[in-house]
Amino acid sequence: MVIRKSSFFSLINTIVFSIAIFEIFFFSYEKFIYYHFAYYGYNLNYPSLGRHVVTLSIYLLLTVLPSKKFEKPSDFFLVYILFIILLPASVMVAYNAISYLLYGIYIFSYITLLLITNFGSNIPKLKLVPFEFKKKYVALSLISLSLITVSIFFKYKGGNLNFSFVDIYSYRDESRETFSGVLAYIIKWLSYSIFPFILVWGLYSRKNLIIFFAVLGQFLIFGFTNHKSYFFNIILIFAIYFIFNFLADKPKINKFNFILIIFFVFSLFLMLMSFGDYGLIGSLFFRRLFFWPVLISDSYVNFALEYGFSFYNNIEPVSNIISSYMQREGEYTNTGYIANAYLQGGILLLMMYNILLSMMLIIYNKAFQDRLPIQALICLCILTFRPLLGSDLLVGILSNGVAFMMLLQLIIFNSKYFFHSNEIKR
Repeated sequence: MVIRKSSFFSLINTIVFSIAIFEIFFFSYEKFIYYHFAYYGYNLNYPSLGRHVVTLSIYLLLTVLPSKKFEKPSDFFLVYILFIILLPASVMVAYNAISYLLYGIYIFSYITLLLITNFGSNIPKLKLVPFEFKKKYVALSLISLSLITVSIFFKYKGGNLNFSFVDIYSYRDESRETFSGVLAYIIKWLSYSIFPFILVWGLYSRKNLIIFFAVLGQFLIFGFTNHKSYFFNIILIFAIYFIFNFLADKPKINKFNFILIIFFVFSLFLMLMSFGDYGLIGSLFFRRLFFWPVLISDSYVNFALEYGFSFYNNIEPVSNIISSYMQREGEYTNTGYIANAYLQGGILLLMMYNILLSMMLIIYNKAFQDRLPIQALICLCILTFRPLLGSDLLVGILSNGVAFMMLLQLIIFNSKYFFHSNEIKR
């Protein structure tokens, strides 16, 4: 078998930048996360050289597994999981800061999703009967819905908004009772689905007014709730869209290696800012986005090992139970579907959830693949399924807007009028 030189150098680049990213996170965990936030429950057991090499090798193996052709929307979601979950988990397991069981079920879930979605490539594309939905009404309808909903929040909450990161947690506690019941569902659908969808819509239709409205709406939601994940949606959409907009007309560039380079630069920037006068940036990204969700998930797994599986028989929300277990009453302790599934029903339920999510990804691939510009498709795919990495699977599908986001895209992108526009450029 002859190995092409370009493929060989591409593999070398993947390995080199993956190692560099791993070492940046490895260094930052000890010198920044543990140094400043050990009281959150972060542990630090200095690893032997052997354990360091083993965990790094496992992460490298996981890095080279996904498809580098990016032919399916699910390919982007799997790479997102690689960065958001498997990278910090690999670093933390090297320091013996999380259990090997959590790391094992992360890897098990990742490989399961990868294998089943790749197998789904053999299934024929879905042929759907187009809806009679005129494209020109989409932005107007979504903006009207958003304005009505935001007006409801102003009525209940008034003009009391907070944009200071210093007062986030005290403000969030004060607002907890305001956004309950139906309002809690609506605000999640706005922040996870409607405003992000409008932002992507504005970007690829090149309408600055729509972009401004979507960003303003997402900032208002952040001001109402002070959940930083809502603010992160804005950064995520702009970053992904402009990176892949740049790559769209450059087929010779290895997309995966280009993403690795960008993520390496981003990680290096975070590390440098963390040790300067901008520790807030390190806290916002390193702690909140990467390491904190893994630590919470480890508490879910340890709770299941200590007290047994819950089987959805909890008197109070699981997040409150885990808050008490972590001795952090009132903290945000929701976590992704993986640890949630293990706490509720062990490996068997986790396997069922992985299969269900894989089927959803396959349906998404078959319904939307080749229907949108690649930069818009990537944004929407990750936005559609990202809530599942921060909540139980069923909660994410229903209350956090995953099903609503899929339905929204199905209605709009299956309209026979949708592609009759010069604004959409493939």
